[in-house]
Amino acid sequence: MKKLLLSLCSTFLMFCLFSTAMAATVGNTLEERRYVDGWSNFNVIDTSLQFSDSGKIDSWSIFFQHRLNDPLVGIAPIYFQVLRNVTGSTYEIIGENLFYGDGNNVGIQTFSVAEPDKITYEAGDYIGWAFDGYPVFGFDFGGDTTLFPAADVNTTGVGSVVTFTYTDSRTYSISVETSASTETSAVPIPAAIVLLGSGLIGLLGINRKKREY
Repeated sequence: MKKLLLSLCSTFLMFCLFSTAMAATVGNTLEERRYVDGWSNFNVIDTSLQFSDSGKIDSWSIFFQHRLNDPLVGIAPIYFQVLRNVTGSTYEIIGENLFYGDGNNVGIQTFSVAEPDKITYEAGDYIGWAFDGYPVFGFDFGGDTTLFPAADVNTTGVGSVVTFTYTDSRTYSISVETSASTETSAVPIPAAIVLLGSGLIGLLGINRKKREY
């Protein structure tokens, strides 16, 4: 009987572990980079930043920096995006968060997303962004393929479609914190506790009847 109860408890703990949303980081190292692009108002996709599961984005982080010949830019709008490939070089914006970087604070800046605004992504989706004005976080050459449309053309808004015409190999200082669940049909923890309790009561009842006989 004890072995059976121990086995049931172990199964319950494993169930809770896999039913709970797991936090994960997707992105590149947040550090000052050698280059900041000279273009303005354009979209970017980093193809190395592709989701391998489904979940929601809790926050975005960048390493804020300016071009060497730029003065402090004050408040800089950034459209953080999740994009899904439609066909070929065409991608659809399936989620977007607009935040304003602080131009007086060079370094790591993190932007938490309110619950109603969290972007839900699926496996295979990509992290992207659109600069509204000049870029405010940099890159180093090397890494996986990055995609760009034409200069001075940025596309924003959920449901909008972006066609990328240029490619390069760059690593940008951007990352996201996510809440991704490995169990899409997970039972809520309170319900699981009730289920465990019912099972234990049933086993105790069976054991008592056996003793009475």
